[in-house]
Amino acid sequence: MKHTYPLWKYVVVLLAVILGFLLALPNWFGKSPAVQMNFAQEQEAASRVDGISELLKKKNIPFTRITQKDTHINILFAKTDEQIAARDELNKVYPEAQAAVNLLSNSPEWLQKLGLAPMNLGLDLRGGVSFLLQVDSKELFERKSNELIESARATLEKEKIEIKATDIAEQGGAIIWFADDGARSKAENQLHATLAQDVQRMHISKDGLSGLQLQYTEQGISNFKRRAAEQNRMRMASRVNSLGVAEPSIQVVGDDRILVQLPGIQDVNQAKEILGSTATLEFYMVDEQGNVAEAAKLKRAPFGSKLAYFDDGTPILLKRRVIMSGEHIIDASAQYGEQGEQVSVVLDSAGGAQMGEITRENLHKQMATLYVEYVPVTKEDGTTVVEKRETVANSATIQGQFSNHFQITGVRPLSRAQKLAATLRAGSLVAPVYIIEERTIGPSAGQKNIDQGVRASQYGLILIAVFMVIYYRTLGVLGILSLAANLMLLIALMSWIGAVLTLPGIAGIVLTLGMAVDAHVLAYERIREALNKGMKTIEAVGQGFNDSFGTIMDANITTLIVAMLLFSFGTGPIRGFAVTLSIGILTSVFSAVLINRALIEFCVLRRNNPVLKF
Repeated sequence: MKHTYPLWKYVVVLLAVILGFLLALPNWFGKSPAVQMNFAQEQEAASRVDGISELLKKKNIPFTRITQKDTHINILFAKTDEQIAARDELNKVYPEAQAAVNLLSNSPEWLQKLGLAPMNLGLDLRGGVSFLLQVDSKELFERKSNELIESARATLEKEKIEIKATDIAEQGGAIIWFADDGARSKAENQLHATLAQDVQRMHISKDGLSGLQLQYTEQGISNFKRRAAEQNRMRMASRVNSLGVAEPSIQVVGDDRILVQLPGIQDVNQAKEILGSTATLEFYMVDEQGNVAEAAKLKRAPFGSKLAYFDDGTPILLKRRVIMSGEHIIDASAQYGEQGEQVSVVLDSAGGAQMGEITRENLHKQMATLYVEYVPVTKEDGTTVVEKRETVANSATIQGQFSNHFQITGVRPLSRAQKLAATLRAGSLVAPVYIIEERTIGPSAGQKNIDQGVRASQYGLILIAVFMVIYYRTLGVLGILSLAANLMLLIALMSWIGAVLTLPGIAGIVLTLGMAVDAHVLAYERIREALNKGMKTIEAVGQGFNDSFGTIMDANITTLIVAMLLFSFGTGPIRGFAVTLSIGILTSVFSAVLINRALIEFCVLRRNNPVLKF
């Protein structure tokens, strides 16, 4: 009897299996620990390959492969210990190359040219470190309060409304004092159009003064926290890139916490220093009219000014308004020049234009550079607070108009200047953060998780195969082939989209196998029922798949909806499980409806008088 299965479905199945095999193939080769080196020029990189090879052999550090492409040299190793030892030696001999550790694919070159790579592994499988960072809300509110004060002062100065004093209110707000109620009412009318909707106004009085309190609403405070956490998350991403970590995970948790997972990280102390570093620069005009000695004696600056100190304790008065902050800095480098340690700063276009305008308007006036650092300090009761430390790096007279590139001197010692430059390159944080939880997973623990997950999948597949063959005979054998194709397509899709495989993801794979078996069983039972009614084999197969199709789709669509909800509202491991489950549902339906049917049609129904026995 001639089979009736359409040719185009055979073609679709065959193409899907071939493409899936290619996409999944790199996972057979896996990844190896590697050291990546980046030289200034391609010719220099090419000339260094033999020297690097000889150096590693001389130091008895075995490596599996060394390749050079463009300005990069990649050296692959069998073990992590060899990788770390090689990096340390290479950094000594080639400090300019910025050797970094990573994991690179072992796939043949032809697969890599096709852009195919193994699946990314999560923290629980590769090992690494996880940090939970807390955004310092107190400092955030203080900064927002100062911004509110400066905005209000600028508006009222234009209208010539006199301000007697200003204070910072608790929970992010400002208090502006006026001589009488009339001045306060006039100021309130002027501020009405400029204040944001999340700022509420209240009338207060004290010592004969009329005050206007500008207080952020609870919704406004919550928005500030979330916005600061999200902006810090984006800045963290650029900092993590400097660590050379593959597949990092950086997520906002709640309103004011950030979860940073760094799989395969080797230098935990370096990671903590880079992530927690909140040093930045702020530029102020010097208050040359103020009495510095009196302010230092009283430890209080006059209205509109800010008291600061140099490294040696010398006081200086600065105008309170920040004329430029670190958010406009796009590059920085530290070196030792003619005037000692200096940091070369490059501003973005907006910052360059702003700095040019400021220096043009303030020629022959003094401008100071304030070095700001937030340091986490553990108190006696065990709580952690962030202390703000400010030091004036230098103060100099503006002799000419600045551009978007200039130097700052006085940041001592050189190591401090280098640390500041690295932080500025990565981007200053919107608000300081400190680590409240640290969790480390060793590479051996990650490998153990992989081995256990693979073993569970193997045992599950073997038990399913035994059951299917015993209970469904020929259909059982074909079903196992369909399940194997399903597993291959699942791995292929995860590799293609760059999904990160975690331990919960492996659980999702095992669950996917179970759900795929259920879809096959539904079809086989409908075929059995049709045969028991006396239908011919070819008709029974068609009837069985048609009758089971609706049930298969209903069951998998409802599960897919749950998986999508888990991905939308979950974090970390829950998302990893949801991704694997979602992809697994799609491949399970494809394998049960198309691959399984194609195998039965090709292997059984092409024969004359085909017979299926149960």
